[in-house]
Amino acid sequence: MAVQSLIKVHKYHDDLERFIHFYNINRDQNLVLIQTGCQGNCHSIQVRPRVRDHYLLHFVSAGEGCLHIQNAVYQVHENDCFLIYPNELSSYHSQNGKTWAYYWIGIAGTFADELIVRAGFQRGRQVMHFTDSSIFDTLTQLIDAAMLYQDDIYALELKSNSLLHQLFFTLYVEKTEKHLTFSVPAAEDNAALFGIGHSSQQWVGDVITLIQNNYSEDLRVDAIASYLHLNRSYLSTLFKQETGFSIKQYLSWYRIEAAKNKLLKTDGSISEISCQCGFPDPLYFSRIFREKVGLSPSEFRQRGATEEYYTSRHAEQTTNIDLPPQTEDYFLTY
Repeated sequence: MAVQSLIKVHKYHDDLERFIHFYNINRDQNLVLIQTGCQGNCHSIQVRPRVRDHYLLHFVSAGEGCLHIQNAVYQVHENDCFLIYPNELSSYHSQNGKTWAYYWIGIAGTFADELIVRAGFQRGRQVMHFTDSSIFDTLTQLIDAAMLYQDDIYALELKSNSLLHQLFFTLYVEKTEKHLTFSVPAAEDNAALFGIGHSSQQWVGDVITLIQNNYSEDLRVDAIASYLHLNRSYLSTLFKQETGFSIKQYLSWYRIEAAKNKLLKTDGSISEISCQCGFPDPLYFSRIFREKVGLSPSEFRQRGATEEYYTSRHAEQTTNIDLPPQTEDYFLTY
């Protein structure tokens, strides 16, 4: 494979011990690690409803929580692994008053499909209980390797793939020895949790929420319509009537606004910010940014360092659409 630079983000804070996400890694291969991390023992964990373009698996090391998907909810406990499929709207949180800790991996690739099936997962069977605690040692090694080889894509692929195979081999052995058990979900109407309503304004709000939570992903209008179980043309018409913008226009505008925010509030490179805002090609990002803003990203960062300039530019471009959240948590939520 051709060696390429890695656009990544990793962050440390009190309850999110380690987290790394690779953005421009080639996914057209058998197996690739997209992200990995660990969440320390913490109360009140809440991951907002969102979708991803890869498989996401969590391995619970302590505590209890809930996984909400479609019209179902799973209870998850220590030594449970729960799976979120690509393009699946989901949310998960700790149980009230309970602590929760877990590791997670995000994977993609043609062989990832087979690994998921061989482990025993399927729709409606997305939470398994395992008994082999060596799984957590493998996950720790995987995070260590991702951090160590984050700038060497060839070494990263060799090491992470070997550990991923080891991980799924352990699950496969557990399955063949009948140590794995799968939980049955309880039926639950998650419309309120996912913000899915029935009026035009509610549908538009759902689209905006999906974009705000997933603008860094390869998000398309037909995918948004599919998530909301609506006809694409009907949803597009509703959005245009309520906002005056097409969904594509809003998505592009939101990504540019998010990029402006990151350019002013972080020291990330143009390439990193480009990928974090849903533009895998930094050159295309720079061209679109100049078209929309009138400056290149680097010029905007230099001139926008003064609050006066940013405020004046912001006032000129005020719309009736929500701005990206101006918070310090500007990295991808896993």
